[in-house]
Amino acid sequence: MKKLLIVGIGVITALWIIYTILGRQIPIHRSDDQVGSERIYYLETSKMVFCDIAYFEVVVYEDENYQYVYELIDIGNGSCKSDLYIWDDLHYYKLSEAIALSIVSIDDFLESDVVIKIPIV
Repeated sequence: MKKLLIVGIGVITALWIIYTILGRQIPIHRSDDQVGSERIYYLETSKMVFCDIAYFEVVVYEDENYQYVYELIDIGNGSCKSDLYIWDDLHYYKLSEAIALSIVSIDDFLESDVVIKIPIV
């Protein structure tokens, strides 16, 4: 009985270690934000990587008074940013692509917490 318990603990420990290692190899991670019913994801980079970023916001929609944008998420060591992604049918799309492909409706985006409304000057 004692030998069976030790083997069981060993198997569970080995499975937990394998799960942890594989989980770190998958670059896409789940965020707390949602657009409509779709969960938002982001790509993680190494903390040792330094990034040069050309932009911090993505313009998704524009009317005569406002631009509707979302900001990129800080990742890695703070100098890197990740676009926002939507996971659909074993493939992920940038949030702007998902809206263009009607995976996420523009109305859901405009009502979400990730949208930032910037007045056009």
